[in-house]
Amino acid sequence: IFYIHNLDYDGLFILEYLTKFGDFKFESFIRKKNIYSIKIYNKNKIIEFKCSYKLLPSSLRNIAKSFNLDEKMPFPYKFSNRNNLEYVGVLPSVKYFNSYDEWLKMNKNSLFNFKEYSLLYCERDVLITIKFVKILKELIKKFNINIDKVYSAPSLSLKIFIKKFNNDKIKFRHNFLLDKFIRKAYFGGRCEIYGNPKPNEYIYHFAFPGMYGLTM
Repeated sequence: IFYIHNLDYDGLFILEYLTKFGDFKFESFIRKKNIYSIKIYNKNKIIEFKCSYKLLPSSLRNIAKSFNLDEKMPFPYKFSNRNNLEYVGVLPSVKYFNSYDEWLKMNKNSLFNFKEYSLLYCERDVLITIKFVKILKELIKKFNINIDKVYSAPSLSLKIFIKKFNNDKIKFRHNFLLDKFIRKAYFGGRCEIYGNPKPNEYIYHFAFPGMYGLTM
């Protein structure tokens, strides 16, 4: 099992290759354009790509801080294109970075090798993902749940509830048609407006679609 933080992006390249060039049997778990898993079957082996972002929907930068891991490296995203792949020279301008703070963290005294730095940047992302997934596995061990069988934060919370808190033995299994019917009643939670509007006055209101799933 390989965990990728945001499989919605990398998964498109994997699926494109498998459909065009791959000589393997594969299956994918996709719901509403979100890629949760891609399984590849080759003889007696199964390779699965899973989305770690669905398990912990936060940026790798924030996750590294929360779990006290090595910091995510700054990167000149706007400088990244095919023409600059072999670039070696002075550090790209601050305009190529997402923020001035990121640019400040870079070493400006040595030559900037874009290809070498890109490989180091990717390696750091992989290590952050490996380490935080291991920590997650340890955290949920006490619930006797295998995280490799879980595909999202809401499904993890449901499994924990069923194992530890479902004292009334509530049944959650129902067929697809019933599930589809019930979901029509899902709305974004509380939406409130305070105060009495004056004639022809505009009032701004805010709703939170998918709030329950996100908070779980």
